[in-house]
Amino acid sequence: MISEMEVMEGPAEDGVLSKGKEATSPVNREKASKKTWSKRALQEICAFLILANVMLWVIPAFGAHPHFQNGLGKQFYGFRAWFILVNLGQPLLVFYRMHSVSALMELLISA
Repeated sequence: MISEMEVMEGPAEDGVLSKGKEATSPVNREKASKKTWSKRALQEICAFLILANVMLWVIPAFGAHPHFQNGLGKQFYGFRAWFILVNLGQPLLVFYRMHSVSALMELLISA
């Protein structure tokens, strides 16, 4: 004779097994592989942007002024105006680059 527990366990086990089968179905594996591919692509893009921003942030932060080498700004604005523009813009650029690196780093870690 079948006990009441056996009758109740049957549908419960079927529910667990069917959930396990759904998790390993080809459709779910394809979705998971697309997620890992997009996650990896996002991480690689973030890593590239972090490196580019660090390079563009560090060079001017330590006193190298490559924009002084090109005389076009001095010719167009004049030396005094160009000097003021560069010295006002330089801290803002360093601030922007530093914060963009920190935001990209947070995105890279959370991705």
